[in-house]
Amino acid sequence: MPTEPKVPILKTDDDPKSAMSAATIGMPFDSQTGDAFSLDPNANAFEVGGKLGKYQLTAFLGKGGMGEVYKGFDPLIEREVALKVLPAAFSSNQRALQRFLAEARAVGRLIHPHNVALYEIGNHGESYFLAMEFVSGGSITGLLKNGPIPYMHATRLAMEMCLGLAAAHAVGLVHRDIKPDNLLIAADGSVKITDFGLAKAADDTTRAATGLTQPGELLGTPFYMSPEQCQGSNVDARADIYSAGATYYHILTGERPFSESATLLQVMYAHCHSPIPDLRALRPDLPEACAVIVRKSMAKDPADRYQTANEMTAAFAAVKEPAKPAEIWIIEPSKLQVMVLVGHLKSLGSDAKCVFGSIADTIANVGKGLPAAIITAMHLPDGTGLDLAQKIHALPGGQKVKCVIISTDSGSFKVPPESIAKQIALLPKPVTREALGAILSGLTA
Repeated sequence: MPTEPKVPILKTDDDPKSAMSAATIGMPFDSQTGDAFSLDPNANAFEVGGKLGKYQLTAFLGKGGMGEVYKGFDPLIEREVALKVLPAAFSSNQRALQRFLAEARAVGRLIHPHNVALYEIGNHGESYFLAMEFVSGGSITGLLKNGPIPYMHATRLAMEMCLGLAAAHAVGLVHRDIKPDNLLIAADGSVKITDFGLAKAADDTTRAATGLTQPGELLGTPFYMSPEQCQGSNVDARADIYSAGATYYHILTGERPFSESATLLQVMYAHCHSPIPDLRALRPDLPEACAVIVRKSMAKDPADRYQTANEMTAAFAAVKEPAKPAEIWIIEPSKLQVMVLVGHLKSLGSDAKCVFGSIADTIANVGKGLPAAIITAMHLPDGTGLDLAQKIHALPGGQKVKCVIISTDSGSFKVPPESIAKQIALLPKPVTREALGAILSGLTA
């Protein structure tokens, strides 16, 4: 008998942003941030120009789920820092304070180039703060303002994200809120994961000791949350794998998964029950390898996903640049035959870079470099296709050039010298796309 499909369950508590109320879930969300809730933007705890402990506050950067973020300056070692402050009003909330301190412990356990470093945890009056590495390049969300990110760049960013996740998982931490906002860009262009405010200890002992994760509690950002998070179930590192896949989808397409949903409840239901978004429906130009990563990482069942961040990293590493189309020259006095050949080459994913009508014109242009292949008529105004092939092969590097000779009469084809025979192919008329493709297959620039 089929089981009843699970729907997202909700649990509210007194934590300012740890769970979503039933009222919030049914409401439209902020189309820019994906959030339906935020802290009061007009109630900053500290003024820019003042001090927080030994740090000078130089800029207000924004508000996160568990506090405010400032840019600061450490005058003792002349270093810029990011200061994440838990407002005093929240410090009296023990669950909020526990989660904030848990972030400090989580980040403090991570020393990795793709995770933001923690320098210090301190308090100023009743407010606790974290002094962290300042990452100057903004987030991947900022990059997405210009549209989808080119796939090889996106894949490199995603691979670095997975390297950071692998380091977190190795010390028993599950991030639980992987998304473009939490992937910062360093000055050298590399990715650094930030905001471990929702990080969860993967081992039962630590989880029981902290008491930060309650059954049915919803933590994360709905557009990137795994089905098990949406359902309030226990999660492990494979929840981060799902969110990493959803993030990869976003940076490749410029759209969040299930962005057609109008409410948070619809988004969460889609994560649990709707088909995995088809990456190539929005980006048919992307290689299948990218689509495979999205499908596998966003599988509904954690057992069907990549089982580790290292496994997902290997999948990203296997995504390759498209092979550069081979440069092909056509030497053919007939304009009609040239049109046929050009059409076939385009349908095969290549283009004729140069078209010449004689041997002399061809040889006069080899100073610009040799092509990967030439397609030549048997009979040319100043010789034969075989004559041209011999001249090409006599040039430095010419031994690598594939020579395709078109002929209506294979019986009249003079046998080429053995030294170049392997690089010469006879193509009978009428020339078909299939026959041309078979001869040119495997050519690269």
